Amino acid sequence: MAKGTHAAASSSVRVVLEVAFVAAIVSMTTATAEAGQRQSNRETLGAVAGVLQKQADALGLRVKTPGAERTQLLGEWTGADGNKRPLRVEYQLSGLVRVNSPGSTDITFDGDQTRDVTNRADSGLLESFVSDLPESMLRSVRDGAAVRLLGTHFAAEGAQDSVGVHYDIYEVLAPERTRPDSPILLKRYSFDSDTALLAATRYVDASTQPETEIETRFSNWGQLHGSAFPARVERFENGRRVFLFEIQAIASGPALSPASYR
Repeated sequence: MAKGTHAAASSSVRVVLEVAFVAAIVSMTTATAEAGQRQSNRETLGAVAGVLQKQADALGLRVKTPGAERTQLLGEWTGADGNKRPLRVEYQLSGLVRVNSPGSTDITFDGDQTRDVTNRADSGLLESFVSDLPESMLRSVRDGAAVRLLGTHFAAEGAQDSVGVHYDIYEVLAPERTRPDSPILLKRYSFDSDTALLAATRYVDASTQPETEIETRFSNWGQLHGSAFPARVERFENGRRVFLFEIQAIASGPALSPASYR
């Protein structure tokens, strides 16, 4: 994806977002009518058994009910340099992702490979929505990835044990699907012990020298039509924030085939 321009005025960003949201709704409606493009085998994640059922239930209807496997998020993206631009992220429970910003080429992942990824910022953005979401963890475990519960009700680092939010922490060992060599990564998912909603995903990227510590944070969760969504997604590398995505509108629809992401 081409690098964005310098920060635009807030009013201009809002206008673009409103236009983009209308386009997203039209896109969802059109795609629903195009039966040939729709996935014939809809998949849900609500039947994940064992220790992860609470986390699946917390996400609500969209992981349980056929016809809502695809989500579009409209919002404002802020890069490490402070530049802002409107952004649309479309992702499916199966892990297919499309990222679009006005004036830029779409970057996508079709389940097998990425397209039009030109830099580390692009790859990090895709990775965050393919592999770091709570749906990503549920999908990996369903597909046979190793999972381990490290423990429940951990206090936040530096906080007293009896104060603040506590976390249930899981480790999952699975391939990183967005990379050509599909390296096996150990990711640590921290869920709010009370809500069972994901707070952060942490792991180490050993493909860089030196290694890079990555953390993707999900916050400001809310309910929409029986499903839970975060309103804020942030990615950090070695403690430095590389992007912030503030979500302002959400639309859902049925799954599309991988061909739609090529």
